[in-house]
Amino acid sequence: MEEVYEKNNETNPEIPANIFGELMGELFRFDDSDVSEQLYDFGCALGRFVYLMDAYVDLKNDIRHQKYNPLIRYKREDILPMLHIQMAQCVDLFRLLPVQKDKDLCENILYSGVWTKAEMMKQQEAKKRHDRSV
Repeated sequence: MEEVYEKNNETNPEIPANIFGELMGELFRFDDSDVSEQLYDFGCALGRFVYLMDAYVDLKNDIRHQKYNPLIRYKREDILPMLHIQMAQCVDLFRLLPVQKDKDLCENILYSGVWTKAEMMKQQEAKKRHDRSV
């Protein structure tokens, strides 16, 4: 299904992100446990974030190589707020889960680890701008 949106150059990022989110939701859900639906919801939100973050990270390269990217019509500075909103939803859904084992590790990943690649990109872009101005 996702290939159809890529083939048609869908520029509404919510559509392919939701499809990937649903896939991730199914991966997080297992059996008929009491938290199965909560796990599905968290997996969906995380999947949407992963899809959008991947599109954000790949945007310049995809433009350069004329590859599909649903964020093509967005300014880079408009994408980060979208990612922050999506991750806030992930965090809210994670807090509803009865996680005990490795909770601190999971929270560390959700609060800071997921932003590592975006932060590296921002630093590289700032360095390039600085190098060009010198």
